[in-house]
Amino acid sequence: MKWKKTVVVADGREVIITSIHLFFGWNSSINFTAAVTLLFR
Repeated sequence: MKWKKTVVVADGREVIITSIHLFFGWNSSINFTAAVTLLFR
């Protein structure tokens, strides 16, 4: 599935990133921004 663009991290943040992708929409640039923010905070 297209929305399954998750980054697999040991502590399970991939679930959060998937939720962000679903919530904001597949083509929104905020997906990537939010995902990167979560990964590197």
